[in-house]
Amino acid sequence: MKIYLSLLLSITCFYANAQTKKQTVQSKIDKVTVFMQGAQVMRSATTSIPAGTTTLVFPQISPELEEKSIQVRGQGPFTILSVSRERNYLRGQAPIEEIEKLQQQQEALEEKVTHEKARQKVFAQEEAMLAKNQDLRGTTTGLKTQDLREALDFQRARLSEVLEQQISIEKNITQLNESISRLIAQQQALMAAKDTSTSDLLITVSSKENINGQLTLSYMVKNAGWYPSYDLRVESISQPMALAYKANVFQQCGEEWKNVKLSLSSGNPSESGLKPELQPWLMRAFYSRQEMMAARIQQGSVGKNEARGRIYDESGRPLPHVSITIPGRTIGTVTNEKGEFSLQLPPDATALKISYIGYMQREISLNGKYLEVYMQPDAKLMEEVVVVGYGAQEKKSLLTGAASGVMIRGVSSAPAPRTQKQSEIPLEVGTTFHSTSVHFDIATAYTVPSDGKPYTVNIREMEVPASYEYHAAPKLDLSAYLLAGITDWQQLNLLEGETSIYFEGTYLGKSLLNLQTASDTLFVSLGKDKGIVLNRKLQKAFSKSQYLGSNQVVTRHWEISVRNNKREPVRLLLEDQLPVSVQREIEISKMEHPGAKLDENTQKLTWDLSIAPKEEKKTQLQYTVKYPKDRVVNLD
Repeated sequence: MKIYLSLLLSITCFYANAQTKKQTVQSKIDKVTVFMQGAQVMRSATTSIPAGTTTLVFPQISPELEEKSIQVRGQGPFTILSVSRERNYLRGQAPIEEIEKLQQQQEALEEKVTHEKARQKVFAQEEAMLAKNQDLRGTTTGLKTQDLREALDFQRARLSEVLEQQISIEKNITQLNESISRLIAQQQALMAAKDTSTSDLLITVSSKENINGQLTLSYMVKNAGWYPSYDLRVESISQPMALAYKANVFQQCGEEWKNVKLSLSSGNPSESGLKPELQPWLMRAFYSRQEMMAARIQQGSVGKNEARGRIYDESGRPLPHVSITIPGRTIGTVTNEKGEFSLQLPPDATALKISYIGYMQREISLNGKYLEVYMQPDAKLMEEVVVVGYGAQEKKSLLTGAASGVMIRGVSSAPAPRTQKQSEIPLEVGTTFHSTSVHFDIATAYTVPSDGKPYTVNIREMEVPASYEYHAAPKLDLSAYLLAGITDWQQLNLLEGETSIYFEGTYLGKSLLNLQTASDTLFVSLGKDKGIVLNRKLQKAFSKSQYLGSNQVVTRHWEISVRNNKREPVRLLLEDQLPVSVQREIEISKMEHPGAKLDENTQKLTWDLSIAPKEEKKTQLQYTVKYPKDRVVNLD
């Protein structure tokens, strides 16, 4: 049966618009929870809600929000029927402060250019008048020579002044235009490749009477995050270490976070929460290495716990709101307005079913790669589509398409009989905190523009008890490195990051807080200390070389000295090493290292030295190497 789609759709839209009123509601950002990648934005608004069904339009929302993450909470005797999201290309993002300043500077310079051009026009007219006065014939009969000379002198002087002014004005205009061009270039650089559109959130509510209602929105945005950094200050190795814990917050999600409360989380919502599943290890023989590698890649793709991709129509345009499901399961999602999707997968998932009205249904095998799927129109299906619009039909709160991922807490959005008791139940949202992450609630409000630049947020400052010791490996570097050992560091909720080191009031440079190698004690390198002087010299009187048959025997004797020029005693772990033979022809013997601890596996030597102020200590290291005389060996 042939259906006149356009007519019926028009009837449907007419009755829908007749029943639903639209009302713009301005909201403000109250709090932002910033994750390592991504952020959750919380907005609030208070508005009057008329009796009947109303669509509340929340403008100036980030275009980078994730539709599945939208949550709505309402307080008041009204019911939320549906939530959807629309892209708004007409209402652009508010310009960032830096761009506004550049635009103001540009306007001021353009105004100066206008004034200079006006002056230039005045002097040009005066030049024309002076040029006309050069023809004195016919009107200067009987003019005295002295009068003529004075007239010519005046004209010459004034014309010269006018021309000089014109040259000066032209130079000023050129310089102003160059400055304007630089300002325009800077604005273009700040706005280059930037999507200036916004989102509108459409929340349809129903109320039996005119009321004032409160709504709270929350949603996730992608282009945001934070990373930690630290300032470590040590005034003396006899004092505790001062630790300044900082966060570098950045965002480019299209909305300004102005004077908002920040909560910093060590979590990462973009990471999969599913544990990996081991698949059977099927061993077989292959005829070539290429065949084996291809099979390994295929097996490695099995068990991936997330599928990502993009859906296009037959012309290559992205398709929004396409249904993506796992065959035979209830797990599914829909594509966003860019046609993109991501879906968590169970371990036994092998394919995805893709369906969209008017297009042929497809089933795509999973291969662990990014999926790009092109849909083909289904002509037969289009002929059988029936579109019905009922003007008197009660509007259902069915969430489809972009709104299918929206979460409305407190009252079910499924159709239900309307009772007085249900309409008075306020909608509430609870915040869920995971035990696998740490949250830092910042008391001070901060402003973070949408420019992608990192802004420093102070988490806390504290004094940390630390033990200090020096480490040195003079074979590699004749410097002593000061290390601070922090016990019970797990209680500080530290994260890995760069540290700026300040020792005895002097900035020493950057170091790294590396938690991967930490044990019960976290060691932080504070850099070199010039107050500890080291030397490593070869003692030629005790070093010798001789030939024994087809072999050469070489003895090396090193003296290592350490001097403490500081005012307090220090502990220094001095490291060196003995050679390790990996060939039978090379023999190591006569090893002497008094006072050192030897690691039998690596042959690394460690002296634990306590050195008083102004004291110098010396250690000895000796070894003999026997090797074929026709070979070359690295003896040092």
